Amino acid sequence: MGAPVNHLIERINIKHLSVPLIGAEFRRHGRVWTKRRADRIDLVEVVLGKWNEGETGRFTVELGVAYPELLTMVAAIEAFRFYRPYLDRPAIEACQIRERLGFLLSPAEDRWWEVAADGPTEPIGEAVAGALGAAGLAWFGRQPT
Repeated sequence: MGAPVNHLIERINIKHLSVPLIGAEFRRHGRVWTKRRADRIDLVEVVLGKWNEGETGRFTVELGVAYPELLTMVAAIEAFRFYRPYLDRPAIEACQIRERLGFLLSPAEDRWWEVAADGPTEPIGEAVAGALGAAGLAWFGRQPT
């Protein structure tokens, strides 16, 4: 995880995002939250900024839906064998349907939340959790089964 700011982002993940996600029956595996359904797996991933260093950084939230049956069929094709590690634990990059939380908000944009070690994290955590609870969870309800 490295940079101090990444530890703050992890605290936001655990303290704030857990509220709507645990309430919706998601389980946490690091920065990835999953909810297994009969025919699909819903995922929420907290994605750290590539250049997070030291005291400042940013993160975004990605949503995804993986269909294990489809993933199994695709991974059986030799040209797509790189999907095989995702059969036991899907990741956002293996999801057939994906969206960034920011595109579900107004204005719809690729939103990255900025975090500074010397700044407040409570308002950021509350904003992201609110957006996830209001727009993110509703998005999962609109995805096909």
